[in-house]
Amino acid sequence: MVQTRQSSSRSGIDATLVFAESAPGAGDSGSVLLQGETGTAGNETITLPATR
Repeated sequence: MVQTRQSSSRSGIDATLVFAESAPGAGDSGSVLLQGETGTAGNETITLPATR
């Protein structure tokens, strides 16, 4: 399993997942904006499926 660095942020009901490069210079970093995917209560969980 490859360890990756990731982070998330929230703005209102939108969430952004940010993924770092898998290795320096790989150029495979990126982000995903999930619009309207969280409510206003602040206790929602976003679960992503495991990949192999």
